[in-house]
Amino acid sequence: MKVLYVVNECAPFVRTSEAADTVSAFASALQQQPQADIRVILPKYRDVDPVWFSQMERVTAFPVDLGWIRQTCGVDMLSFHGVKYYFLDNEYYFSGESAINEGDAEGERFAFFCRAVLEMLPRIGFFPDILHCSGWQSGMVPALLKIHYALNPSYANIRTVFTIHDISKQGAFDWTWMDDLLGLGEKYYSADYLESDGMLNFLKGGIVFSDALTATSPSYAQQICTPAVGAPLDRVLRARTEALTGILNGIDVQEYDPGTDKKIPTLFWHNRLTGKSLCKRALQLESKLPIDNDAALIAMVGPMTDEKGLDLLEYILQEVERGNAQLLFLGMGDSHYEDMLAWAQWRYQGRVSVNFSSNAEYTRRIFAGSDMLLVPSKMEPSGVTPMTAMRYGCIPVVYETGALKDIVKPYYRCGQASTGFAFTHYTPHELLYVLERAVKLFLTNKEAWKHMVSLAMQEDFSAETCAQKYLEVYRSLL
Repeated sequence: MKVLYVVNECAPFVRTSEAADTVSAFASALQQQPQADIRVILPKYRDVDPVWFSQMERVTAFPVDLGWIRQTCGVDMLSFHGVKYYFLDNEYYFSGESAINEGDAEGERFAFFCRAVLEMLPRIGFFPDILHCSGWQSGMVPALLKIHYALNPSYANIRTVFTIHDISKQGAFDWTWMDDLLGLGEKYYSADYLESDGMLNFLKGGIVFSDALTATSPSYAQQICTPAVGAPLDRVLRARTEALTGILNGIDVQEYDPGTDKKIPTLFWHNRLTGKSLCKRALQLESKLPIDNDAALIAMVGPMTDEKGLDLLEYILQEVERGNAQLLFLGMGDSHYEDMLAWAQWRYQGRVSVNFSSNAEYTRRIFAGSDMLLVPSKMEPSGVTPMTAMRYGCIPVVYETGALKDIVKPYYRCGQASTGFAFTHYTPHELLYVLERAVKLFLTNKEAWKHMVSLAMQEDFSAETCAQKYLEVYRSLL
């Protein structure tokens, strides 16, 4: 089976969101399957870590036509964990200061990307059985394949899978301009095809034209079919429910293993948790918090925005003075919340530690040393962060939505079989109540807490399990 995985980011090369963390682990897991040839393609941004540039070799270069525009596209390649990675190289579109831009420029550069992916196939001599496209940035690949390439015998047998990571990110741009660039034709400017709210919608292109659709968890697959979450694309998703499958993301369980991870202070295992206490002590020292093994150390990692639940936290921060708890924050985001947390660190010295940055190795040490991970997100399509935290015995406290609903077995429902805590109504009072309940269990019943930690560490969130489910989707198309 030949698969080309089309993505806009991939760790360890470039990361702007959780989606990047799953790509290489997923591709490596697929590559382990018998008679599998899995390859990945992404833009060659300036953001790509320079250490990788020296390992790339130029495979080919060719012109790409976008309406009246002709741009040269280079293709570089390197191998990582047995998988071939292609990087589409164009200085005009991908050499900006950041892999993330805003405005109409995003439409043009990913129109180029989608066209270049299809034009590249004969140049590298690789026509996949499955084109697996991920995120709105690749949404026009299935559309262009059906509109412009379907009658070409070399492309005729390619089947497409499209993964929806975040329904709120859709890639909507001016129709006339996109039509000029991609030569689509007025037929496709309709609600049945590419039009949404008067714009050309890249995400809708992937939804309408792909042979199979996936979302990043079973619960999220259901939610995006509702007006509350999926609008304005909920109707077209409901029309394609037979093609839609929810598959929980997977992580590299060899990479994220507290029993072997040399990037954490001390190793530990689900049945030998002494090392976790030592990791906690080291984290408290590093984060300038008082060393106190009996204090519940609660971490929050990621963007500081409304969507991640900071609006709820704002109302209950003052309650940090209650009970024996410490709060640790890592991330960046809205200036309002950064100011709020900076004030909290000053006001509650010794109880709150804040680091306004994005640091992957510090994140691991946070997971290894913290007792709980706070994830009160309004919507969580992926859930990679709590999955990884649970590998390190860091118990998630979540709002029960999206992937979080599929990841966490909540204490209120599962009792001794639980792996975390959850609240079901998005209010500050509910968040405070579940936090207090979690802290109380930590402080008063150490044996029950250790049992929960052990169960959480043994949960199967492996990329191999995820890959097996995707293989079933692929095989259903061939």
